Amino acid sequence: MKKLLLPAIIYSIWMGLLATDLPVNGNFLPSVGRFLSPFHGIWQSIDANENSYSISGLVDKEVKILFDERDIPHIYAATLPDAIYAEGYLHAAHRLFAMDISTRAAAGRLSELIGQRTVLLDQLAREKGFEYTAIKKAEAWERDSESRLLLKAYIEGINTYIQSLEYKDWPLEYKILSHAPETWTIKNAALAATNLAIALCLREDDLSYTNAHAILSDDDFSFLFPSFNSKESPVIPSEKIWDFSAVNAPSTTEHNAEPLHQNETEDTRKTPLNGSNNWAVSGDKTTNGNPILANDPHLKLTLPSIWYEMEINTPNMSVHGVSNPGLPFILLGFNEDIAWGSTNSGQDVLDWYKITWQDSSRQKYLYDGEYIKATLRPERIVIRGTNPIIDTIRYTHFGPVSHMGDYVDLAMQWIGHELSNKNDALSFLNINLSKNEDEFREAFKTYTYPAQNFVFASKDKNIGIFITGQLPIRPDGQGEEIINGDQSVKNWKGYIPAEHSPFIQNPKRGFVSSANQTPADTTYPYPLLGRRGFEDYRGRIINQVLDTLTSITVEDMMALQQNNFSLMASEILPVLLKVVDSTTCLNDKEKQIAHQLSKWNYQYHRDSLSPVYFELLFEALEKLTWDELTNADIMMPEEWRLIELATNDPNNKYFDILKTTDTHESLQDIVCLAFVDMMESYHNLLGDRNKNWGSYKESTIPHIARFPNFGVDALSTSGGRHIVNTMKQSHGPSWRMIVELSDPPQAWVNYPGGQSGNTASKHFKDMVGDFFEDKYYQVSLRNNSDAWVPTRQINIHPQ
Repeated sequence: MKKLLLPAIIYSIWMGLLATDLPVNGNFLPSVGRFLSPFHGIWQSIDANENSYSISGLVDKEVKILFDERDIPHIYAATLPDAIYAEGYLHAAHRLFAMDISTRAAAGRLSELIGQRTVLLDQLAREKGFEYTAIKKAEAWERDSESRLLLKAYIEGINTYIQSLEYKDWPLEYKILSHAPETWTIKNAALAATNLAIALCLREDDLSYTNAHAILSDDDFSFLFPSFNSKESPVIPSEKIWDFSAVNAPSTTEHNAEPLHQNETEDTRKTPLNGSNNWAVSGDKTTNGNPILANDPHLKLTLPSIWYEMEINTPNMSVHGVSNPGLPFILLGFNEDIAWGSTNSGQDVLDWYKITWQDSSRQKYLYDGEYIKATLRPERIVIRGTNPIIDTIRYTHFGPVSHMGDYVDLAMQWIGHELSNKNDALSFLNINLSKNEDEFREAFKTYTYPAQNFVFASKDKNIGIFITGQLPIRPDGQGEEIINGDQSVKNWKGYIPAEHSPFIQNPKRGFVSSANQTPADTTYPYPLLGRRGFEDYRGRIINQVLDTLTSITVEDMMALQQNNFSLMASEILPVLLKVVDSTTCLNDKEKQIAHQLSKWNYQYHRDSLSPVYFELLFEALEKLTWDELTNADIMMPEEWRLIELATNDPNNKYFDILKTTDTHESLQDIVCLAFVDMMESYHNLLGDRNKNWGSYKESTIPHIARFPNFGVDALSTSGGRHIVNTMKQSHGPSWRMIVELSDPPQAWVNYPGGQSGNTASKHFKDMVGDFFEDKYYQVSLRNNSDAWVPTRQINIHPQ
């Protein structure tokens, strides 16, 4: 008996280890036994189930889901709730982990899955009130009967899939993390909406502007950071006459005399907003006489993609486009009568207010001459592998108060925290159902945020563009710098009325477009904040091309979406080369590069070396010119301001280098030094290798949770910053769509990903190669389920 005891103990310990998750260097290894089981483990997850099958669900009548050759689902349902139920089921079946991780990020709940490594991210999300706001939004949606009906159907579809899962069916990421999927609620959908707002309208520069203004005179600040670029080509062309006056708020202009603490790197000071391109051309400018609409939203690229392509068919609606898993309906697409797309409007809809506390307990703050109580909300952050922590977030009249990082004791007023009495849960449903321009504009009466430039084209030959979303009315002079939060007069005074929002229909030039540039010129009655966020080049390129084109074809629109011309380089490089031509400051190698750049066609093609040299040269030029600002660790002016100085004022004081006190440098001196710095940077980065633009940039599409080897590495791509094809390292066009409003409409689409979230599926990343080879897939509405043969099928029967 004793001889059996030791083996039994060893066996018990071994089996225990096989069934236990083990912490290793801050990560958690899943229980080996379950993870490697041939019947339940990893092998089951990498065996992609893409067969036809039937399920029982909470639907009134049978729903058919037919999949085409790209695995795009086409839903056929007798009622709208049944269709939305099927959409929820598909989102969960193909993107469950991505939905989970993105909503956890917004809620500040990543550490429940990952442990200590994400605690800071969770704390930042909690202190900005994202989950608290989502809870309030979900409660508002619940109170509206129509929203509740459709959201309930969508979430029941998600949960039908989740409840069908046994361990063997879990997506691979859940097995790696050894964590079961959770049941979904309306709060999760509200978090998905909040996540979009975080991506699209959280950006601001209040702290940077505050610190810049604190060390610069008023004249220098206004010169370096003007509110309008005179070369800009606004979204709404200047032919638009505004027949209203602004609803004004009182002036409270102020700025801080001393810089506030900040800790920004050069990279974060040059982080662009999430941009996009869209346009629509009139049938008068096209070969076939039909309007053509194009859209390509620019976002952080991940696998799986933020988008899930699909088609929804009911007796009252046939719509094709992309959805955002976590939310119902089609966000960008077309139906039988209209097509639409959007770009980020770039509006600054976040303000920071300095809070004056009564004492160190931070319980009461000064507001209109008295100290009033802050609302304290304890936040419990669960951390895998250790004890939870409690963070107490303070809320003021303006919003939550930051207690970490650069924004300590600043209250945050953000559009994403503002609860509307509008039924915004159904905005995209009404867009999906729209049949003409009037219905399309009516749909936006319930749209709240993020503010977008929505482009529109219809089968009845109309085109238009509308800046939509709630834009706050602030006291005059307020909104771009941090101010004292001691008076209620400094709060927002409502929103720009919907009928005053910038828009235009069927303009004389025969097209509408947007590329994140300023929405309107200075004749627009309201201030449009976001001067550093507005794009200065892409919109001008698009408008120049569209203005010159006639007899436009779909192929012309494809070429424009793939346009790699740098207007910025074309404006500044000849100036710089002319300067060095008149000097003897370049050595032989630098002269060789200058000659090569003189022959460059300003195309950011992946096989070209010239974009590498230009980027390094311009980066060096910026650092040398704005040394007064980089030494003070504040933001640099936009590129166009430097280009204008170099072109028109080569002896401007900003070209003088501060540290050379005995010399007064001009543009000529700066450019000579920039060539030296360019060569040094090139050799530090690349050695003696002549990398082309594509290999230098090394684009990647990472896994959404950054799991190694689950993404796509070392992509050679064209395009870049300020270019219509805005492909950077892992940020760029996330969906390309071109729709000709023929009868019926025809579309050409693609996105850099695949339909499946399963890394082992052939549809996980099958469209990536074609996307970066600039290939499109032609699609049309398949509103007759009997007219085509699917590759597979799912039937949902009533329970």
